[in-house]
Amino acid sequence: MNIVHDIMGRAVRELQTFEGWARLIVTLCMLSVLAAVFMNFQLAQNSRAIRAKRKSIVETGSMLGFLAGFYLLIRFRVGVYDLPVIYYPGAVIGLVLVVIGAVVNITGRFALGKNWGNQVIIYEDHSLVTKGIYRVVRHPLYASLIWMFLGAALVFQNGLALLAALMIFIPGMFYRAKQEEKALLVRFPDYQKYRNTVGMFFPISMGPETVMVSRQSFAFCRISLTAILWLALVLHNLWLVVAVFALLSLSVILKVQRSPMIQLYRQTIQRLFPAQKFEMLDVAAMRFAHGTGALMSLVVILAILTSPAIGWCSLLAFCVIKTISAFGFCPASKLFVCMRNGGCCALTRAVDVR
Repeated sequence: MNIVHDIMGRAVRELQTFEGWARLIVTLCMLSVLAAVFMNFQLAQNSRAIRAKRKSIVETGSMLGFLAGFYLLIRFRVGVYDLPVIYYPGAVIGLVLVVIGAVVNITGRFALGKNWGNQVIIYEDHSLVTKGIYRVVRHPLYASLIWMFLGAALVFQNGLALLAALMIFIPGMFYRAKQEEKALLVRFPDYQKYRNTVGMFFPISMGPETVMVSRQSFAFCRISLTAILWLALVLHNLWLVVAVFALLSLSVILKVQRSPMIQLYRQTIQRLFPAQKFEMLDVAAMRFAHGTGALMSLVVILAILTSPAIGWCSLLAFCVIKTISAFGFCPASKLFVCMRNGGCCALTRAVDVR
């Protein structure tokens, strides 16, 4: 009885704090997803005719291994950053990501139904699921896990766990998703159209799309953001880095043709000096590049808040990368095209409309 009273007493004390509730919510969400995975395995035991199968290193076992390592980082507070000022906003955002991720994961498993497989499997009676949560993202099971790991890292203020999710888990999910998509394209020719209109892990389409933007406005966008970053470095002004993060994030959401800096140029300088030459831009590549820039900005912000010396050095490295991009060679865009097409090619070409 004393043991029961001790446990109940600890539970009551734990739930009297925000941190206690946060830990409870994260734990319940993770256990719910694990229970759903267990149900998938139980339902998959029924023998079904398999049309095609390919083993993948990214499967439930390796994901559970990552979860174990992720848990150990959090449990033993390896890589924790102590920033009381941003703890509550970051923790609330993290909890939202974890809860939404758990709901999306379980919903996605119900929608996928008997089509689920631990390995890359196409059944003889396989059906293409594009309804429900699959209207929002193509891979809700993987996307939701990404959101949950990112959210948990924010809740527990663990920078190393965040980096592990970004540098290990997301690439792993991308690799597995690409394997599945190759198999689905062979089985369902209509999958190509679906892939072009629905985002892989986030509700943002990254399908083929090009747009013409004046060369001057595009250059203004690149150069102005680079100048703001260098100014932030010289003045040691964190808010200028935050401004770049916000501008790049808006560019991802609004697409490059409606990005804030390009619109600013159009409504001011371009009214006085009409454009004569345009760039044909790969919208998806630009979204990826701006998203990468926004992520790097966020990392720099957290680094400055955690360790100013390291943070300002990381900002210097970011400034150099952005300067290279400002001169017309964008590493992130090139990387995106390589991942999508299997080889690098020119992203833009000049169009004379005089």
